[in-house]
Amino acid sequence: MLGRRRRKAQAARQAAADLLCHALVEIRTMAYLRQDPGDPTADYAERIRMIADVCESLPGSLAHKGRWRTDVPPFLYLWLTASEPKRAWLRKQWTRIGYDFSELEARPGGGVWTMDDVFPERRHRPDASAQISQRRTR
Repeated sequence: MLGRRRRKAQAARQAAADLLCHALVEIRTMAYLRQDPGDPTADYAERIRMIADVCESLPGSLAHKGRWRTDVPPFLYLWLTASEPKRAWLRKQWTRIGYDFSELEARPGGGVWTMDDVFPERRHRPDASAQISQRRTR
């Protein structure tokens, strides 16, 4: 069991590093070309902001020397607070690098993940869900 958890944490750290590398390449490409190569009609500056926003917390996860939580999948907070365009970018990148993110999309045993799973101590705070809804609209 411990070996499985360790492998999962190592895979998550590698996925975080890969996401940062892919983000940097995409951002630099769009900044140089002054357009999004995938969609030249799109607002490339907005796409750069979106990718940077998705990746802003990843360096901290790489520097984390302690143990990752094992009761929730890696990147759960990132996933729950991401808008659909951000999730689409994450899906594309994780599929490209071969990272298994299936636990994020479908909770094992059924149901859906909520912020209560990430922050169980906030479970009964009435203002917590409103704060999360505001973050998802960014």
